[in-house]
Amino acid sequence: MFRFAFLLSLVVKIGAMRLQTAQSFSQFQLDSPVLSESLLSSKIECVVRCTQTDNCAAVDVTQKSSSVLCKLRDKIQASTPVLLVTNPSTQQFILGKHTWKFISHADTCIRDLNDIVLYGISLDECKAACENERTFFCRTVEWKPATSNNPIQNCHLSRDWKDSVPADAWRNPCHITGFDLYERVYVN
Repeated sequence: MFRFAFLLSLVVKIGAMRLQTAQSFSQFQLDSPVLSESLLSSKIECVVRCTQTDNCAAVDVTQKSSSVLCKLRDKIQASTPVLLVTNPSTQQFILGKHTWKFISHADTCIRDLNDIVLYGISLDECKAACENERTFFCRTVEWKPATSNNPIQNCHLSRDWKDSVPADAWRNPCHITGFDLYERVYVN
């Protein structure tokens, strides 16, 4: 009996440490496929279950009366949709180290799907505007440097990305000369 209690205590402590490294994703939630869902006794138990499941990258935890609904989320791909959640009844925690980075697509753009257009800012400022946008999850930046014909830089922010648009909207080469596209992708 003592050994079982010690092992259970160890699992809870490991789960608690892992929960500290699990990061909440604020008002944005990843919409990767659900691997499984079950009623459990705590958030920690949910996180521990994720650490013991192949390909589990995140957990959704919804408090029920005396338990939590635990959804284990599949590994995150570059094509994983990100949802804006305005009134979350569910907390989502992403496990492990993760980050978003921009990959570049030269002479590429997404036709007619700009959510925000900014002028006169650098590429780094354009990327920062995308990362700091809070009305939607910004997935792409189109940027055009200043030229003698166009003296002001152009920055377009969009919630769309290569896998979310119709094939005819993803333009390479871009129908407007000079734009490069930077797609924001998830990296483990």
